[in-house]
Amino acid sequence: MVDRSVITSSVVVVVVKAIALFTTRKGLNEFLEIIKSLDSEIHDESHIFQMNKTIKIGHRLYISYLYPYISTCVLLVFQTIYSKPETRMWSSTYAYPFKWAQRTNVYVGGLFLQGIANTCIVLFAVAADTYGVVMLQILSTHIDILQDRLKCLGQAKELSSDEHFNQLISGCKTYENILRCSKLLESTLGSALFAQFCVSGVVLCTSAYQLTMIAPENFSKLSFVIVYFMCMMTEIFVPCFFGSVALEKSRLIGWKIYESNWMKQDKRYKQAFSIFIQRSSFPIHLTVNKIFFLDLSTFLKILKTAYSLFALLKNV
Repeated sequence: MVDRSVITSSVVVVVVKAIALFTTRKGLNEFLEIIKSLDSEIHDESHIFQMNKTIKIGHRLYISYLYPYISTCVLLVFQTIYSKPETRMWSSTYAYPFKWAQRTNVYVGGLFLQGIANTCIVLFAVAADTYGVVMLQILSTHIDILQDRLKCLGQAKELSSDEHFNQLISGCKTYENILRCSKLLESTLGSALFAQFCVSGVVLCTSAYQLTMIAPENFSKLSFVIVYFMCMMTEIFVPCFFGSVALEKSRLIGWKIYESNWMKQDKRYKQAFSIFIQRSSFPIHLTVNKIFFLDLSTFLKILKTAYSLFALLKNV
């Protein structure tokens, strides 16, 4: 029963993610357009290398997501195909006018079809999860690049005061685009992450409870639950981690521009500089549907909730 409940919960979350991505596709397209405009402002080779490195890390992250999920599907098949007829089950429950569990051919055939369906679900779930995380990584990298640009303001002696002022205004516009990207991320990823966070606490609790009920000799089922537990942990940890990274980097923007050579500039420059300092004093703290903060504190709260539910089940 627990096996089917946690799998059904995962399928529901995948459906919610698919609907959320479809309904917010305009926001995603707008985000990508702003990112393209930010990319067009990158001319330094070190910054180009940094952005390419970020994209490569995103590709590796997709593969690292994919391995445990595929392992979960394989372990689910092995767990069920080698079970006894009286304990056989599918990942989804169907009503048939015959005893499918006692008929090996029907059971294996249905299991094969469900394996294909689960694999397709996994591929989409991994793509949906990594897509949002990669966007967070790209946003953090653009914050890094902006910090380098702001730190170098006013350093070039061959530039005129007007040119220094224009560089500052360009940095302000880049910062405003980054803020727009953060708001678009909140609106496009909010529903999917909210569903994920709400379900993850319950799934982690039931998975941990099931681990205490499985006999050590039942290795296939034990392996499946452990890998599934780690997958659910990864789904909530990775976005929370990169949300915290973006938060910490955004807090340094004001310090970086303060390190620039602003003291030797004219009054107009200093006035714009003061406004930018005040504007950047509020860090980019992403939220999930205005309910959860997308940072590691939320991850710890989910784990705390899962442990509280686990302790309640153990004591009942």
